[in-house]
Amino acid sequence: MVISAVLLAVAVAQASGVDCSKANTPQERAICASPALQASDEQMASAYRELLNAATSQMKDAVRNDQRAWLRGVARRCNTNPEQTEAELTKCLLADRESRTRDLHHRLVKDGGVTFVWNATNFGGEKPGQGYLNASRPVALSDTPKWQAWNKAMESAMLRIASLENPPATEWKQIYSEGLDEEATGSLGPMTADLVTAEIESHWYGHGAAHPNENLLQFNWMLNERRQLRPEDVFRASSGWEATLFNRCDADLHRELDQADQHHDAWLGLGEVPKRLHSIVANRRTGDSTRVVSQSHSKNTRLRLTVAHRSR
Repeated sequence: MVISAVLLAVAVAQASGVDCSKANTPQERAICASPALQASDEQMASAYRELLNAATSQMKDAVRNDQRAWLRGVARRCNTNPEQTEAELTKCLLADRESRTRDLHHRLVKDGGVTFVWNATNFGGEKPGQGYLNASRPVALSDTPKWQAWNKAMESAMLRIASLENPPATEWKQIYSEGLDEEATGSLGPMTADLVTAEIESHWYGHGAAHPNENLLQFNWMLNERRQLRPEDVFRASSGWEATLFNRCDADLHRELDQADQHHDAWLGLGEVPKRLHSIVANRRTGDSTRVVSQSHSKNTRLRLTVAHRSR
């Protein structure tokens, strides 16, 4: 009975790449010594197998590489130091695996009669101190032209936001930098027969910078027309929607950014905030007028307004 339990523990731990007969790192030894961690590891491995089985043949390598990249990051996320107790390390590893299991479950979604699998792209992070790029986006497992067009547009939007202030990249390897840590994630929002909404987030930190940064894009796609949502799809002509959006967003920016002795203009320069806000609200070319995002990274605040109704 004892031998069976030991063999089971070894098999479960190996499901995430840990061979307990060769466990060398503190993280690996903690996993092999904790039944709770082993059980959590099996749950994670089960979610991973389900995702891998659902992925297309073209996506399977990406799913495997993403899991390997996650495993490489375990030591970084649950780092050990002389003051850390075994119980603290076990607690960190358990939370890390539970989080990963939830993430894997969320990477396989069925909505509107379509199955979505999250495709992952990973670069770097293999050596201590090396920058990394981890990107994941939903891919519709459908061969219909309308969903293939959405897949292509979604990846282009992901590349656009992950490119930061640079011209949009056409390949992920163009974005990766050894001196930058970046996570880019796409998630699905509400969906109808004609409209598919998604949210794209990018979090990045340049090594040696004072603080991390973030960016956000609301991606609204007209499925049957194979294009992004436009202001005229949402607002009535001559309804004054630009002014209404501008005034509401400007008021929210004041509430978020104004201090007792400082006007929100101080963040970007006199008159710059209203000018930039107006350029976003009235931007008809990119569809950005259907969403407004303003950020102050140093204050770690974010305001987002997503328009989801027709202006009266």
